[in-house]
Amino acid sequence: MMKAIVGIVAAVALAVTPAAAGAGERVTPRAALAVHELARCVFLAEPNRVRTLLTMRQADSRYASTFQHLVERNACLAAGTLSTNNRIFKGALAEFALFRDLGGEPLAAHVGDDPALPPIRTSDESEIMSICVVRARPEQVEALFQTEPSSRSETAALQAIAPMLPGCLRRGARAELDRSSLRAMLASAAFRLADRGHAEAAGDASAVTH
Repeated sequence: MMKAIVGIVAAVALAVTPAAAGAGERVTPRAALAVHELARCVFLAEPNRVRTLLTMRQADSRYASTFQHLVERNACLAAGTLSTNNRIFKGALAEFALFRDLGGEPLAAHVGDDPALPPIRTSDESEIMSICVVRARPEQVEALFQTEPSSRSETAALQAIAPMLPGCLRRGARAELDRSSLRAMLASAAFRLADRGHAEAAGDASAVTH
């Protein structure tokens, strides 16, 4: 059912560079799980550097070197290299960082509207959609992060979230994401919303409402 949300973009070889692209590739169930386990290993090895990456904008001059360090300069890829979408890897890192930051508190307590906090800046329609979904269904999104990638429980969690997607897109807009990319985008959005007490870097991207 979730294969209706397919269309991977910006594939990247983790051991090479976050800037490389290869459109049209799909993430297999085995690869999705491998990326998640790699992210777990990297997060446990360098949680503070992971958090630094997650709070950077891609336009930051340090972004590429920080990403490169995380995927190359640790023992997590000792057995070889892994090629995947950099958005998926970053989203998996965001899941682990998010749960550490929440400290056992529910996600719903940290993603609501608050006019006193700075707006979230977004760079594309999929980010706007993801923020909307996290705000609208934080319990279901949190339940998704409790599942193993490519498992039946993940499929069920995604099916519970799927009805929200059309309503979170602007009229006429499209966001092409496969199941792994959707999970990653929701994780990144959840992390950013929970972390928005920190000032967002200024940029040319559009800002969504509080």
